[in-house]
Amino acid sequence: MSQIRFERRLRLRVESPFVSHGLTVAAWGIDIAQCRDAKDRVVLPAELIRGNLRHAFAEIGRDPVPLFGQKETDRGGLILGDLVAQLDDGGEPQILTRVAIDDATGAAQAGALFSIELARPIGQVVTFEGPLVVFAADETVFDDLRAALERIVAVGAFKTVGFGVVVDWALDLVPDQVASRPLASRPAPRADLGDRVEVTLQFDRPLLVDARRVANNVFQGQAVIPGGVLKGALAARVRRGGWDGLDQALSRMRIGHAFPVGEDGRLSHRPLPLSLVIGEQGGAEADLLLAPPDAPPPLLNGQAPRFALDWKAAEVDAVREHLGWPAEVAFDFLTRTRTAIDRETGQSSESQLFSYSALIPGKRCWQAEIERNGADPAAFALLLAVLEEGLDGIGKTDARAKITLTAPAEPPPEPVRSGAGWAVTLRTPALLNGDPQRLYADPDLMADYGAYWARAVPGARLVTFFATQRLAGGWQAKKARRTVYYPFLLTEPGAVFLLEGGDPATYAALRRSGLPLPDWLAEATWQTCPFVPENGFGAFDLGVVDHADLLPGGANA
Repeated sequence: MSQIRFERRLRLRVESPFVSHGLTVAAWGIDIAQCRDAKDRVVLPAELIRGNLRHAFAEIGRDPVPLFGQKETDRGGLILGDLVAQLDDGGEPQILTRVAIDDATGAAQAGALFSIELARPIGQVVTFEGPLVVFAADETVFDDLRAALERIVAVGAFKTVGFGVVVDWALDLVPDQVASRPLASRPAPRADLGDRVEVTLQFDRPLLVDARRVANNVFQGQAVIPGGVLKGALAARVRRGGWDGLDQALSRMRIGHAFPVGEDGRLSHRPLPLSLVIGEQGGAEADLLLAPPDAPPPLLNGQAPRFALDWKAAEVDAVREHLGWPAEVAFDFLTRTRTAIDRETGQSSESQLFSYSALIPGKRCWQAEIERNGADPAAFALLLAVLEEGLDGIGKTDARAKITLTAPAEPPPEPVRSGAGWAVTLRTPALLNGDPQRLYADPDLMADYGAYWARAVPGARLVTFFATQRLAGGWQAKKARRTVYYPFLLTEPGAVFLLEGGDPATYAALRRSGLPLPDWLAEATWQTCPFVPENGFGAFDLGVVDHADLLPGGANA
C-alpha cells in the first residue's frame, strides 16, 4: 500500500520544574543537569517523546506497530527529532534541591541530598519544538497522534512528584514542507547521469551509523557511512511508495560507502596501507610490502619498525602529511544515555542502561559513488531520482539526508602497477576468507587469502599481505544465519595484498563492482549476508602509495 510523507512541527508547552537527564556538568555541585543538544540547547530527547507516545498508544487501544515498529525487524513510520526549548523569555535558570526520605523513620536519609538544574523557575511554562515526520496512508493517522498526545500529562524524570507537567501541545503544519504528496507518484527518472554517479549528502542531525562497542555498554558511531545504510533507507522509501518491479535494480545497484569531505575537497578517513611502518621513536616512514616476505623486518635507522596498530594519533597525522594525504576530519560527538522502560510499571528496566555517541555532522558533506552494476537502466534511473528527493530514517537517530547527484568529473583511473605486481589496498571492509569453521581448524591465512585471490583474479598469485581482521556478529549475524549463530570474519580497511599476474581489465572491473564474496558465500544475498559488494563492501584502490620508493633502503629510507 502506498503511503504519504507528512511533515509537522510538534510543540509541547511544559511547566517547570522539568528535567530530562543529561551527561554534561552544568555547574559545580549540580547532580542532575538538563539534557542538551550539540548546540548546548535544553531539549527533550526524541527517544523520550517517542517512548511516551508509544505508551499512550497502548493506553488508547491503538496498534503501535505501524508507527513505532517492532524490535529489530521494523523501524515504523514515525520519525521524531529532539524538542528544543524556546528559552528567549529572559528567565534565569535555577537549582532545586531534593533529599530522599527514610521509609522507616520519615527523616531525611543520610547522604541522599542532590540538586537538579532547572532551565526556568518553578511555575514558568516553557515551549519545546521539534520536527515530526510520519509515513501513513492518509491524514487519519493524526487523529491517533492527537488522542495519544492528550494522554501525555507529564514528560521526563520525577513525573510522580509533579515534574514535567504538559500544559498543552500542537501539531503545526510546515509551510515549506517537501512532502505531503503520495510517495507512489514517481519523479522524473535521471537517465542523464549515466551508469556511474557521485552522491553528495548532508545531514540534519547527529548521526549514529556502524556503531562500535567502545566499552561494555557504550557505542560510538563511525565517520564512514556504509553503503548498505543508504541502500536500506532507499529500500524503505520504495516500500512506502508501494512500488513494484524495482527489487532487482535495488539488489544489483552498488552504493559505495560515504566518506566525509575535508576542507580541501578531498575525501577524509581513507585508510593508509597496513604495510607502512615508522621507527620506534617516530621519524620517517617506510613500507614493507615489497620487502622479501621471508626475511625479518629491517631496522629503520637502527630502530625496530612499528606498524599502524601501535601509532599514536599525532604519528598518524605526521605520516599522512608526509605522504601528501589530507588529515582526517575531526568530529565532535553527542553522547546520550538511555535505558529501557518496563511497559507494565513505567520504571527503568534492570540492566538495560546504555550510552551511545552520535557524530555531529555540522555543515560537513559526505560523498559516495553509485554504480548501475547490471541493474535495469530504466529502474536505475528512477531510483536515482528517488534518491535525489532525500532520504529519511538514516541510522539510529533517524537522520534525514539532503542528496545531490552529479556525474563524476573524471572516469575511474586506470589500474596502476606497483613494481612487477599489483598492490591492492582495501578502502572498506571485505569478506575474503574461507569458511570460518574450516579456517579455525587450519588457520593458514596465506593459503586462505591466496585461494581467494586466485579465484577472484584468474592468473593472479598472492605474494604477501598485511591485514587485520575483526569478527562482526551480534544481531546482524544472527539475522543472516538464522539457523546457527556464527560471526562474519571481516578483513579491515587498509589491508594490502601484493599480487602477481592477472589481467588489468579484471582489476578495473572489480574496482567498479567491488570484490566478490568467497566461494562458500557465492549464493549469499543481502538478506543472508549484510557485507555484499552491492552494499559498498570490498572496495579497494591500487597503488595508493609508491611502495617501491618507500622500501627501506630506497629514496625515503
